Amino acid sequence: MLNRKHSSGKLYVDLQSAAARYLAAAQTKSACLERIASTPQAIWVTDVSAIADLRIKLDGAYANDEIAVVVLYGIPDRDFGGGYSAGGEETEGSYRAYIDKLCDAIAQRRVIAIVEPDAVADMFNGKFGEDRAERRTALLQYACDRLGQLTQTDVYLDCGHSSWPEESCLDRWLRDNNMLDRLTGIAMNVSNFKSTEECLDRARALLHLGSREVVPVVIDCSRNGAPLASDLQGDDLWCNPVGARLGPDPVLSLSNYHARLWVKRPGESDGVHNSGLRAGTFDLGLCLRLCGE
Repeated sequence: MLNRKHSSGKLYVDLQSAAARYLAAAQTKSACLERIASTPQAIWVTDVSAIADLRIKLDGAYANDEIAVVVLYGIPDRDFGGGYSAGGEETEGSYRAYIDKLCDAIAQRRVIAIVEPDAVADMFNGKFGEDRAERRTALLQYACDRLGQLTQTDVYLDCGHSSWPEESCLDRWLRDNNMLDRLTGIAMNVSNFKSTEECLDRARALLHLGSREVVPVVIDCSRNGAPLASDLQGDDLWCNPVGARLGPDPVLSLSNYHARLWVKRPGESDGVHNSGLRAGTFDLGLCLRLCGE
């Protein structure tokens, strides 16, 4: 259970990211934008059409002996709770084909795979339904099993953040479905704003580990550099919240947990709330907000 060796080394920097392209075209330089463009961030694969670009980026990472962080984000009924990133593959068969093609692209390259942000937590939404949850569980098992066959890939299943979903329900689901046996570890705080320590404490409790044990978790710290105002509610808590700041730089192989990463790409919108931009759209204004400018 959770006994696979995890990666250490240099993380991949995407020199063709939206932030990097914006920086190259900018008339004036911005220290904020320069930091974002030069910091390792995840590659999000939202559908089969994105796999060709993934191959190019993985080739670049391989040439420089870098480890790429890859986010799978194609599950059917994606973003069931939030809705701003709704979509995903239309059928279970097409999702399995998406996973197969993605695994073919990764092959024996060094990758940290983050499996389906929000997909587990959304199943505990009362409107999701038991039948659909059973089908989604089978798809997540398939994705983790296929990725687990790749000897250079670390597999982390997204498990929400420090206060979502309810801990006992998540604990039971992980064990009832033998998920932990399929994983290098779990991912927390993807595209969210909880503190690293809160998420580490949650992961330690969820996995029943003592304070001196290494916790097999990777934590998205891209935008958790400052606590959010205590009076924020609803979408204001998670969709481009005012007051969010860039977090600490990514690093692998910490003494007490596996990694902190920039999984969500800073400057890319969470949705139209507090931005007017559809999810995934890059905007300089969102970058500057994260830097307090």
